[in-house]
Amino acid sequence: SPLFTDVALRASEQSQEFFLTVANTTAEPVVLRLSLVDFGSLNESGGIAFLGKDASGTNRYALASWITPEKDVVTLLPDTEEKLKFTIENRESLSPGGHYGAVLFAIEPEGGDAVIRDPAVSVNSTFSSLVFAKKEGGILRELTLKEWSVESASLLSGLPNKTALRFQNSGNVDLTPRGRIVLTDPFDRLVAQGIINEDSSRMFPESFRIYHSKLSPLIPGLIPGFYTLSAEYRFDGQEASQSAPEMRIFAWGIALWWGAGIGAIVLGIRALRRKTIERIL
Repeated sequence: SPLFTDVALRASEQSQEFFLTVANTTAEPVVLRLSLVDFGSLNESGGIAFLGKDASGTNRYALASWITPEKDVVTLLPDTEEKLKFTIENRESLSPGGHYGAVLFAIEPEGGDAVIRDPAVSVNSTFSSLVFAKKEGGILRELTLKEWSVESASLLSGLPNKTALRFQNSGNVDLTPRGRIVLTDPFDRLVAQGIINEDSSRMFPESFRIYHSKLSPLIPGLIPGFYTLSAEYRFDGQEASQSAPEMRIFAWGIALWWGAGIGAIVLGIRALRRKTIERIL
């Protein structure tokens, strides 16, 4: 712990330290071998891809090559923990902006001799801690909404219940988008709302990411006509919010129910008139 570490580097600092704590809660001694790799965005869904130190030369947001661990191997007795120190060297080759590295802990048998139970099966237990470093002196933060659409709608009302927003981070540091989506009826009453990035997931620099938002109903949508879907968004650290283009959505499901209800009333009135005329005649 922690699983995520944020480190701020001033341009004038020669280095910056951070600490990770590892604990052994088992009844046997554990040997951990440390390694450092870079990581980045796997795809637009927000997955993590470990890139390895070999990619440091081509990855401008690499960090692993600038991290020096206090030790490479740690032995933990049962029910013990150890606090490990890591140093980020703030060399000139570390450019301003965001840099991303991971500390991997591979569990090894005590003494370093592997116990082979099945020659056809090999299992390596590894866990990681992610490091998000930001070097001052040229940080650029820029978030743009490229697309947003309705992913699904209610079969009863025709109103949206899930949306997708595709953002672009064209800056050089990771960003955490925030925002709110609201749905209003023809009388401008708030019908439903949703939270953008409810899990506080980060976007890596120079990347795209899709965030899915569910709309929670506040009052029943009963009025036929066009509803308005709007959204405001920003990122952590930005005070002013930006507005997304509004969507006008026709509540076809509500219109069908109103049409069916009016049709039933009309048919009922006609049937009642016929019975009345028959009684008179």
